[in-house]
Amino acid sequence: SKGMKFQTQDPRTGQTLKTYSYLGDNDIKLSLFQASQQQVFWKQVRLELRIEQLKIVENKLRGMKHELAALMSAEMGKSL
Repeated sequence: SKGMKFQTQDPRTGQTLKTYSYLGDNDIKLSLFQASQQQVFWKQVRLELRIEQLKIVENKLRGMKHELAALMSAEMGKSL
């Protein structure tokens, strides 16, 4: 799978939206290991701090809502 790529397309137009590379087995294993290590850390963080961090993520996502809506619509072949 290393070096292989896949694309997302607008099904309405056939236009390529983005090209992604597949992850190799080692990349996947490393990502899963890192995620499990972060979970061990994250569960020890005070609840108030976790809430604060999640609110930062929420605000970033809300700030990107138009961009994300356009991407989701294009990937489904819909117009906004």
